[in-house]
Amino acid sequence: MSIAGVTYGQNNSDCEDAWDKEVTNFNMVDSELDKAIKYKINPQYENIQRFLYHLALCHTVLTCNNPKDESIKPIISSSSPDELALMNAAKYYGIRFIERNQYNELIIENDHHQQSQLYKFELLNIIEYNSDRKRMTIIVKAPHGEIKVLCKGADSVLVPLLSDAWENQEIKNQTMEDLCDYAKDGYRTLMFCERTISQSFYTSWVYKYEQARTAINHKALKISNVVSEIERDFSLLGATAIEDKI
Repeated sequence: MSIAGVTYGQNNSDCEDAWDKEVTNFNMVDSELDKAIKYKINPQYENIQRFLYHLALCHTVLTCNNPKDESIKPIISSSSPDELALMNAAKYYGIRFIERNQYNELIIENDHHQQSQLYKFELLNIIEYNSDRKRMTIIVKAPHGEIKVLCKGADSVLVPLLSDAWENQEIKNQTMEDLCDYAKDGYRTLMFCERTISQSFYTSWVYKYEQARTAINHKALKISNVVSEIERDFSLLGATAIEDKI
């Protein structure tokens, strides 16, 4: 992982207690990240929190109850081992995706407190990944009311969508260096970014989005144009590298 310009994880290292935490597809080790996530005074603490929440929220992983016993924890299923790797990385570091419930809420458990706490994020929209877009975006309303646009995808398509803020430039330069190093080592890489929007902006945008989705003529173009209004001015959170085990 590269978070806010700081890279974490060493090559050829195995995470010995991952299975104890019911984590699969994940074996990253980094003592500095272990320390940073424990102390709020660490300058990287908030950046890591935002990054882990992104990993825990922005995915297409599904949950379903065990048909034989609904008291058993929901079954996690995904067609993508990469998405399991990302979601389980967040779980390993204390931000655990529980389920997407019948009210279209994403339930997240945060273990970074003295006692674990559950948070509900309302899932407003999913703008799906495809080979042309090379990115996936979800829009959620956080428990405190903020509306977040979370996007992950190829750096080639996300870099042009970043805002021009000076913080982004500094983080971008270091993140791109990390991505180059990851690619040289043969890893598959993804970039992660987010933005916060107002309720009024979202209300106006979603009306246009629904209009575009039901258009009869030039539907794909209209959807693309409306989506471009919200997939922009992003803040860069970081990037991930995943080893191809196949």
